[in-house]
Amino acid sequence: MILDKSVLILALCGALLGLCTAQDSNYTYFNVSGCLAFFARSISIKFQVGTKVTVVPIPASSIKLSTQSKCSDAESVLAFTASTGEITSLSMSLQFTKSGRYWGVSGSSANITCKAESDSCFNLPDSPVAMGWAEAPLGLGYKCTKPPVASIMAKLNSGKSVSIQFSSVQIEPFSAKNGVFGDVTDCVGYFSIGVWSSLIVSILLVSILTYGLVMLASVQPTEIYDDPKKKMIQLGADK
Repeated sequence: MILDKSVLILALCGALLGLCTAQDSNYTYFNVSGCLAFFARSISIKFQVGTKVTVVPIPASSIKLSTQSKCSDAESVLAFTASTGEITSLSMSLQFTKSGRYWGVSGSSANITCKAESDSCFNLPDSPVAMGWAEAPLGLGYKCTKPPVASIMAKLNSGKSVSIQFSSVQIEPFSAKNGVFGDVTDCVGYFSIGVWSSLIVSILLVSILTYGLVMLASVQPTEIYDDPKKKMIQLGADK
């Protein structure tokens, strides 16, 4: 029933040609001008100070699509804001452009403002985000169940770092049809663990078979059975 509700919301949202947001407690979906679509199962911020790590989940209900978002044939921009708990304000912007036969993230920034009394969250001005992994051939979207961590490249004190973690993310900045995703390229790639396991087993079996055939071909029969002029050996004959 929940799945049917989600599909219905996405379908209604995809029919709109302006800015559209569809969210519940399980996912975040954005539709920008019909041609840019974004989906994420969850988004969280990871703060690290030395060995102490704090992960702050961002509720999907708090994520709002910014009016700065736009979609065109040459450039698309996805911008959104959020707030939760110790994070009073979070804003993020992703700029997508085309290069050759691929599209990718050409610019990105994140801004974080925390509560004054917070001991695990710390403020970050507009800083670039390392999201070079989000790219795909033109005409295809990008999909990844466990994408790489997007580190925020901010000038922080030694031992401090901040990153953004996405789960089950899918992005299509140019070729979405009325907000509906099309064909995608998956981050898993062709040579997954299953493929490598199958290749290793196949190579092992072929090697064993080849070794057996070579051994059979190298067997040499006794010469006496090959020379018709030699006296035949009689076994069990009466004298």
